Amino acid sequence: MSLQVRCFALDGRHMVDEDSFYSAIGEATNGPGGHFCWNLDALDDCLCGGWGATAPFTLHWDSSGEARERLVERVPAGDRELVLFDLLLEIFEERVPV
Repeated sequence: MSLQVRCFALDGRHMVDEDSFYSAIGEATNGPGGHFCWNLDALDDCLCGGWGATAPFTLHWDSSGEARERLVERVPAGDRELVLFDLLLEIFEERVPV
């Protein structure tokens, strides 16, 4: 018996800020108008499963270069501050199964 791994396609074309990122990941995991998370802590929790992204799954970030150019807001990350896009990548690396 093999496990079926779901693949979610995250569309970065319309990401211009943190809120538009949450809209895009909600639609990627739960369909049009779908909700996934609303802040960075919730994103971390939601990636653990139960909100449309139950492991095992993969996440493919389409147009990530475009998103990287726009998600440049600096956000707190523990005792440091990071560009939003870089922090999102860190969270994905820690939480999304490979």
